[in-house]
Amino acid sequence: MDLAMNVSQPDCTSNPIASPLPWTLIGGKYDNVGRPQIAEGWPAFVALLRATVNDSRATLPADQKDALPAVLPGVLAERCICAEQYKCNGGRHRRVENVQHITIGALDCDDIPPEQWTPLLERLKAVGVAGLAYTSPSDGTKGNGRRARFMFALSRPVPGSESKRLRRALGAWLGVAVDEQTLHAAALFYVGRFMGTPDREFHEFAGAPVDVDQVLALVPPEPERAPVVIDETEMVAPVEELDRIVAILEPHYTPGHKHAIARGIGGFLRKRGFASDDAAYVVERLPSNNPAARVGDARWAWGASNPDGWTKLQEHLPSEALAALERAPNPQWEARLAERRSAAEIGALAERMRAEAAGPPADAAWPALTVAQIFEPLPPVDYLIEALDVTPGAPLLLAGYGYSGKSLALAELCLAVACGDRAFGLFQARQGRAVYVDREQGPRLTRERFQRLARARGVDAAALGDRLEIVCMPALNLDAPGAEAVLLERLKGAAFAGFDSLRALCPALDENDSKIRAPLDMLTRVSLAVDCCTAVIHHARKPSEGQRGGTKMAIRGSGAIFDACGSVLVFEGDKGQPSRVSHEKARNSGRPSEPFTLRIEDVPSGVPGGAVFAPKWGVRVAGELATADAAAEAERQRTAAAVSKCRGQILEWLGKHDPKKTGLTSTPLGKAIGVRRDVVDLALKALVDGGALHVEPRGNARLYHLPRSKREQWAIDYPGSTYPADLPPTGPFEPPPVIPGGDPKNHFREN
Repeated sequence: MDLAMNVSQPDCTSNPIASPLPWTLIGGKYDNVGRPQIAEGWPAFVALLRATVNDSRATLPADQKDALPAVLPGVLAERCICAEQYKCNGGRHRRVENVQHITIGALDCDDIPPEQWTPLLERLKAVGVAGLAYTSPSDGTKGNGRRARFMFALSRPVPGSESKRLRRALGAWLGVAVDEQTLHAAALFYVGRFMGTPDREFHEFAGAPVDVDQVLALVPPEPERAPVVIDETEMVAPVEELDRIVAILEPHYTPGHKHAIARGIGGFLRKRGFASDDAAYVVERLPSNNPAARVGDARWAWGASNPDGWTKLQEHLPSEALAALERAPNPQWEARLAERRSAAEIGALAERMRAEAAGPPADAAWPALTVAQIFEPLPPVDYLIEALDVTPGAPLLLAGYGYSGKSLALAELCLAVACGDRAFGLFQARQGRAVYVDREQGPRLTRERFQRLARARGVDAAALGDRLEIVCMPALNLDAPGAEAVLLERLKGAAFAGFDSLRALCPALDENDSKIRAPLDMLTRVSLAVDCCTAVIHHARKPSEGQRGGTKMAIRGSGAIFDACGSVLVFEGDKGQPSRVSHEKARNSGRPSEPFTLRIEDVPSGVPGGAVFAPKWGVRVAGELATADAAAEAERQRTAAAVSKCRGQILEWLGKHDPKKTGLTSTPLGKAIGVRRDVVDLALKALVDGGALHVEPRGNARLYHLPRSKREQWAIDYPGSTYPADLPPTGPFEPPPVIPGGDPKNHFREN
């Protein structure tokens, strides 16, 4: 597409480039009030943003991105708007409806192919459009693509309701993919960089503003949302009662919880005799950017075969809100219910509600063991795969980033159990029935993988009997209230069950919340009840060299995931390369296996060039235990790389945060840069040996600082005193010899 066709040509009487430009500044989560700003024209805005991109005050650790300053490229409806959506009282939230106008065309573009980055900038410079581009704080920290933010002067303001269309159109105009999560008018664009990363790039393009009308023509208007249809004649409860429920839920109906609360209230109301339209009425009146989807959630939960809802509401509502919900129905509601339900239906409903109020049986709620039971002789541990510590109880976790071979490894484990032979050619498995639950790949790819694995093993389908079962794309979620009952029934007689993956099978839970442990604990109960080992796939980040806590810290989400599992395997490897697998936890035996590598090999059939040659007829997951020498050399190389990187991080951090060169001990230095202690100590020693840092005793500790000049040393030793005129003002400071009874101030002169 010709970019030049979309550049506006302002007339002589109006110059948008020089006109005052309103926008909004968010200082960060510690200064999260939206402050209206007015730049004296587009060039003034560009100058301000350029100065901020690499300002040391906008430099933070990578886990504190939301504390960086941010631009909201528009005008807000109120004077004070909280940066976090829906967290401010009085209706002054950062919501789409509170953004009056978009005044700057802004785009959030991630994963731009590196080879397209420079040509894209050159095209923008040549086309004559007023704009800028800067690399985001996370550029260079995730994946191989460039992460950038683009901003353009506009020929006219755009209503906040047109934000998605405008940003999609600008993306089509540029020919780049725009992050779908940042299309709405209330999206923030962070400015700054993370510690340990180079300065951000900043590029300015001179020219005229983008013609809004011409660019909008590239994308059709969004269709209006279908209205939510509620037939009040089908409602059981009076509107007044439902409005009371709305008032109870509204303060807690916040982003991250809406999906779960909508489903929870649907199931909750169904079990108490309300109609589907009652649930729709409640959810439709709660604040949402997409009420139709949330109403759909409530109707789905109301119609589910095993609705609960109360459990889900308990996870997301405080106790006072739960108590208020239980008190919501009154005699007027009960009378209307009696008009629409038979006596038998009302009796069954009352029985269910009494059972819920009573809670679980005492034995299940408090399964106490007597002294005799405690000291009974213990049977041997019933290992399924002893070398990997796989036994009934807490699940096995396979964690790794994309293309590290997790799914194929889980399929290999299932097939090894079904065959009763070695997994990866290394670890003997006891024979039994295996179940593979797939929520990621779909039936075709999953079946193809098992067929290829079986061919490479030389296993005939008939020989497996009924010892292998695949469940593809089940409607069951592990975080659903009825999941435990279903698994108790379906896993009877199975020896091993693998689930791909935790995130896909728990859509209502946030992996960063410790509540993500609940479905893993449920799998533990099921495993013990039916004597079936379980395994779960979970995603991980690429581990950084020298990170605090070791490889296990690469596991994504809450630490409760690691805690809930009995055995943990962490996969590291790039696409097409062997994966290194480390056994990070073996709760039952306390003996993790040695690290091993997995190589995924295609097994051909026939003769190359022949008529029936099939290069990918089979696939083998071949394992190889690391020898002691190889493991030691690999660890040495990883440590050397970590130390080299840490040296640069230490020097940069001290240069930014210790301008007076007062110094810091090793422990706070390690915490500041997020590197484990042993790597920091090695890096500090190398820096001191090379003269890049100086060290001095401080009690029982050692203080590390950048080399000081004589004037800087004087200011530290004698704060508030005047530097002697006869001493040279510059030059490195050398610690003076100890002179008994001498004047410390003369040490400088004697040196």
